[in-house]
Amino acid sequence: MKVVLPRQNEAYAAEVEVKPELAASQTNPVTRRLNYAVVIGAITVAAIAALAYLVLALQFQSRPFLGVMLTHDAKVQPVGPFSNETWSGWDVGMKSGDRIIGAESGSNQVDLTQADDPLKALNDLLNGLEVGNRVLVKVEREGSGLSQVERSYPGENNTVISEVLLKLTAFPLADLIAHFGVGFLAGLVMLGVGIFVLLRRIEVLSAQFLTGICAAVAVVEMGRLDLMTTHQLVPLWILAGSMLGGLLVSFGMTFPSNLAVVERIPAVRYAPLMIGLILTPLIYQLYINDNEIALLIPIVVTMIGAFGMSVIMLSRRQYTSSPVFREQASYALLATFFGLFPLLLWTIYQLASGGEAPTWSTPVVQTLAVLFVLTVAYAVTQYHMLETDRLIPAVIVYHALGGSLIVAYFIVVSGLSWIGIKAFNADSPLLIAAIVLFMAVGFVPIRNRLREQIDNVWFKTRRQYRERLDEVIRSMTNALNLDDVDRSIRQPMQETLAPTDVLLFVRDSEAQEFVAHVNPESGRPITDMTFPFKSGLGHYLQTEASLLYLEPGAQLPPMVYQERSKLAILNTPIFVSLKGRRQLNGFLAVGTRRNGEAYSYEDLRFIQNIADQAALALERAQIVQDLERRFKIQDVLSQVSRALNFAIDFDTLMELLYAQTTRVIEADIFSIAIADHLSGHLYYAFFARGDERLEHVEGRRWTMGRDLLSEVVNTQKITLTPDYAAELRRINPNAEVEPLYLQMKAWMAVPLTADTTKGALGVMSVGTNDPTIRYSDDQMRLFSDIANV
Repeated sequence: MKVVLPRQNEAYAAEVEVKPELAASQTNPVTRRLNYAVVIGAITVAAIAALAYLVLALQFQSRPFLGVMLTHDAKVQPVGPFSNETWSGWDVGMKSGDRIIGAESGSNQVDLTQADDPLKALNDLLNGLEVGNRVLVKVEREGSGLSQVERSYPGENNTVISEVLLKLTAFPLADLIAHFGVGFLAGLVMLGVGIFVLLRRIEVLSAQFLTGICAAVAVVEMGRLDLMTTHQLVPLWILAGSMLGGLLVSFGMTFPSNLAVVERIPAVRYAPLMIGLILTPLIYQLYINDNEIALLIPIVVTMIGAFGMSVIMLSRRQYTSSPVFREQASYALLATFFGLFPLLLWTIYQLASGGEAPTWSTPVVQTLAVLFVLTVAYAVTQYHMLETDRLIPAVIVYHALGGSLIVAYFIVVSGLSWIGIKAFNADSPLLIAAIVLFMAVGFVPIRNRLREQIDNVWFKTRRQYRERLDEVIRSMTNALNLDDVDRSIRQPMQETLAPTDVLLFVRDSEAQEFVAHVNPESGRPITDMTFPFKSGLGHYLQTEASLLYLEPGAQLPPMVYQERSKLAILNTPIFVSLKGRRQLNGFLAVGTRRNGEAYSYEDLRFIQNIADQAALALERAQIVQDLERRFKIQDVLSQVSRALNFAIDFDTLMELLYAQTTRVIEADIFSIAIADHLSGHLYYAFFARGDERLEHVEGRRWTMGRDLLSEVVNTQKITLTPDYAAELRRINPNAEVEPLYLQMKAWMAVPLTADTTKGALGVMSVGTNDPTIRYSDDQMRLFSDIANV
């Protein structure tokens, strides 16, 4: 399965959230300015609407109240009083669905059936009256008349027209506060939050969408009284409600970072908003046509948008590699659950009951919506967050206990009453004392048991990984070398995650690169890909983030972008640092899962935990390996130095140089060539390939010219190259590579000098056929020290 080379990852997106100017640079300037204009316009319109709603509410308060709330076509709405004061319309038996078709007071009368705007005509009549006046109202009801009427008579289409005399009253202040004040204050809070977020994160698209959400919710909350009274700003309310669902989905698509589809097709993030715009005139047309559920459609659209946002957030929480993003997604989920889920229940009840939800429920829902906005705003603007992995189960536990206790209490009361024990009613001191005793004795055990069960479900995967991680820790403790560390990493990952590849890149101080460790099973590296110490990937894992997850379709961080071709060839979406106390000692590269599934947050957390343990074992193994290498180098130099203190023949000396050099420098070919300056020739005094000495090559002479060995003798300079053939053609484009060197890759040679004024005595060289080996500067200096001894 091929991994799509990503272009940006979450760590970069987090950097963008922290430094909004980075996000701005990723957006077309025209689009950015248009976004600013739209979001500032939205918050401005909402602020103007707030002032308009306040004026309309005060005008309604100053007008004599008829005793019922009416729709735009003068139908009675299912809205009653909050206070103890009664409404005259409900007192005479009016109910939801009744239609006022006429009214008169003294010589003033109005026929609403002939009016273009029935509600306006009725309000004009009421504006000329005062509190205490009486109005004769004609009410049309299907099937039967009202209970307290002056007279009634049959109407058209099986209706009955009742004439009732209503006394005009002042609209109760308590009801004004409940029906308008709560929503208005909630709307002001949301406007304040929206302005705050805009000032803090105006360059970040998700913050712009959140500001739009604040503006839309504020209009929806503050406009409730207008929907029941004046109906002056209904089009604005429908627009806000319809756009709210789209804004929620668009916010989910861009928070905490852009979805992959948004990165590929940026215009997708605006598609939900277009749907809201299209729905607005359709819903308004239904409203004009007296459709009873027209004003519930924007709420339904909002609920669909909230559900879509929740699904996106749940997916992001599950599969994100960033702990910060996981926390932010968790906050958004909690906000949706507590802030918008009650609105979902309220909407369902409204649809099922024909719009007759309890009057007290609306302010409660309005208040909870503030909780949603505040929580999401906190997630957008803050990064030092609570541990929601522990918070969410605790919330579930206490909600379950609280709900169970309430249900159990009423079941006990109802059950005792049913069997005839009247002494135990809902406020019985004995029953309350018994419940308190039960809570004191049984609450903690029940809570602990419930928490244990929820943890078993919520953290099931984490518990399983924890058990496997304990095995890894024991294995790492016993790891003595790099092969043991590699096995301790590879085996648990293959058995639990089944990735296509697990590559361990280790620090090679000699080559100044991170190189792939050899597979303990095959004895060969899985890849010849290397990353210099100063590469973007190494620097990123050292300084920016310990884990880099390249999600398909996302962008690479700028620091790593220069190595995109290597990452594409390597085809591993996960890179995890193996940090030591002072430096980056290596990193893991983990391929895609064999079953094609994406890595979840728990998978990434397991990989990170393995890497943390492997980092300790790797540093320990590298320290031991480095000490062994240093000891070996000192031993080699000591052996060569001691040999020169004894009278040994030249051939034995060369054998010693060969044996000691190949102990510390990996080489397929080792040679010593002697220069004859009188004749201008070079000849091999010693030549070995692998473990075999090629005596038939030794003694062969050639004229010093434009070959690499002659170049070293003539210049008396050390030569180091990763490609023998390329270096040869650099100094002599017409040169042909000798058959002995056809497969040669890395190669280095040092001059043998006793007196630089008389020229080099010869040249000692080593080379390898392995394309994965690169000789380092340290190896070159060691080789030179051996030659100079």
